Amino acid sequence: MKRTIWQLLVVVFVLSFVASVQAEMLQISLGIRETGSDPNSFPGIGANGGSSGGIEWVNLDGQTLVADNQWHTFTFTPSTDTLTGFAGGSANAILDTVWGTIEHIRFKSTGSNQKPWVVYIDDITQTWSGGTHVIADFEDDAVGSAVLFRAPSFSGSTSANIVGTNSALVTDETALSGSQSCRVEFDFVDDADTKWLRLTTFGAANLPNPAVWFVEDGFNPTISFSLKAVPEPSTLVLFGLAIGGALLLWRRQR
Repeated sequence: MKRTIWQLLVVVFVLSFVASVQAEMLQISLGIRETGSDPNSFPGIGANGGSSGGIEWVNLDGQTLVADNQWHTFTFTPSTDTLTGFAGGSANAILDTVWGTIEHIRFKSTGSNQKPWVVYIDDITQTWSGGTHVIADFEDDAVGSAVLFRAPSFSGSTSANIVGTNSALVTDETALSGSQSCRVEFDFVDDADTKWLRLTTFGAANLPNPAVWFVEDGFNPTISFSLKAVPEPSTLVLFGLAIGGALLLWRRQR
């Protein structure tokens, strides 16, 4: 009977600790650049779509990435999702062009001591009337190379929000499909929920400014990508210590 009571206490202790640790989260948005009004000038999905035109946010801070070491897929539909103007004279929260580019992924802090960050990106795709086109899966790229995205500190819009080591490089540590993905490492300067990162494709050495459809006759094209965020090491250590301490208490009562 005594052992059963201690088993229950151990379970309650561990569950209480887990509940007390706030999940580390980022709010996720897509930044698109409106570059093409003429459908006949479309260069092809994933080709360099240029770097002129206003930038709009799609579904601003409307989706959340939890640092649970699992892959999560995020999908955006520029023609139907809410737009918010970000930068440029034509950024008016209205879709003014039929095609443009994936300009950046926006990662916004939710506060609560959630730094540093390691986020993996994989399988960036466009679904349109012709099917699903893979823009980047990083499978044919050299490990350690920079593909599609610039380093987190590159963008002048958010460089003041980033401190310390930061990078966006191809890795074979994990992947949603295949064996490679893009590993993004960054650290916000503080835990304020106003801090965000503009992970931009602007002028990247490989796959810069990837072109995508925004609008088609009778079809609403979508843009998707998958993310995996790794929990902060200190959280994992504390969790392990909590379990170890609880088990030690239980064994002493056996």
